[in-house]
Amino acid sequence: MKATVLVLDGVGVGELPDAPKYHDEGSNTLVHTAQAAGGLKLPNFEKLGLGNVVSIEGVRQEKEPVASFGKMAEKSPGKDTTTGHWELMGVWLNHPFPTYPQGFPSEVINKLKSAVLGSPSHITLSNPKRDIKGAFLNNRLSKPTPGL
Repeated sequence: MKATVLVLDGVGVGELPDAPKYHDEGSNTLVHTAQAAGGLKLPNFEKLGLGNVVSIEGVRQEKEPVASFGKMAEKSPGKDTTTGHWELMGVWLNHPFPTYPQGFPSEVINKLKSAVLGSPSHITLSNPKRDIKGAFLNNRLSKPTPGL
C-alpha cells in the first residue's frame, strides 16, 4: 500500500488545547487568511476535502472527497513544525524542542554559523535577535553562502 501525505506546513486550522501556554489563543491561519483575502479559491484542495476540515470562506465542503482528510492535534509537547512532522511518521517526543520567541540567542546562532561555514566569525546577521531562518531566506547574510 502506498500513501501520499500532503502537509500544509504553517497552515493552521485552529488552536490546540495548549494554545495559552504559547500565547496562540484564537490562532487559525487558514481561516483568518481567507477572511482577510475575502475568500480563497482552492479547487484542488476542495476536491481533496479541505473544506470538510474547517469552514473556510470560498472553499466548499465536498460531499465525496477524492482523498482522506484530517486535522492533527499533536500528542507531543511543544510548539514547532518539526514535532508535528515527526508525529505524522510515528515519532512522539517526551520533551518539547526549545522555542525562541525573542529571537535566537547568540550561542545558537554561533553553533549554526560554525556548522554552516566552520567558524562563527565568517558571517554576521543584520539583526542577530531576528529569526535566523528569515535571515537566510531574505539574503541578510554578509557573505554569500553557496548551497543555502
